[in-house]
Amino acid sequence: MAKQETQIKLELYRYCDIVAGKCTFLHEDLVGTGVIIENTRYQIVSVDEPRILVEDNEKTKLYVHGTNEYGNDNTFLQKFEDEDLAQEFITNITNLVNRLNGVASTSANFVKVVFGW
Repeated sequence: MAKQETQIKLELYRYCDIVAGKCTFLHEDLVGTGVIIENTRYQIVSVDEPRILVEDNEKTKLYVHGTNEYGNDNTFLQKFEDEDLAQEFITNITNLVNRLNGVASTSANFVKVVFGW
């Protein structure tokens, strides 16, 4: 069985209730395609500049590389209501990245997570 090609790589950092990070790689076929992958509460999206968007009664969205070449190297930063929500975001985004890359959800090969930078 052929190994699946890497689709996305992220760096995520959490300090208490703050999450920051950067998309270090997004497969060119996914750039600018809109929603790349999602679950019931979270989405990874490629439209424009990187950011985290938290909306009431909507899915929390992580925007990664998009169509704005000059903004693609920007980091994203979000202060959540509490540490549990920040950790929930990291866990769900890690699982989505792993699912997109075709690896077991317990693996963190494509997401570098640092706590308390």
